[in-house]
Amino acid sequence: VETPTKVYNPVGIYPNPVNDYIQIINTSSSISEFEIRSMNGQVLKKGKVHGDNRIDVSDMVNGVYMIHFSNEFIKFHPHKIIIICRYNECSRYIHTYSKR
Repeated sequence: VETPTKVYNPVGIYPNPVNDYIQIINTSSSISEFEIRSMNGQVLKKGKVHGDNRIDVSDMVNGVYMIHFSNEFIKFHPHKIIIICRYNECSRYIHTYSKR
């Protein structure tokens, strides 16, 4: 079994910052898996990349993360992603703050 090789990243993502879904733009290689890690390297979410090339991050809390993509042969360089509050979370924070 060969260890996947790290390569220059032909993968793009948008939007960033992200609210609910990350869209993958892949120009040359097929991506089959992803991992989202905290900034200290803890794997928080992982899964398969499906045909729509979208990853649902709506269940994750606000913060800065690294997303890693791979396939059977290649580990792509990671991307930094920023997850920002969704509308209902933002309004909850604003409401709580305004009561002080």
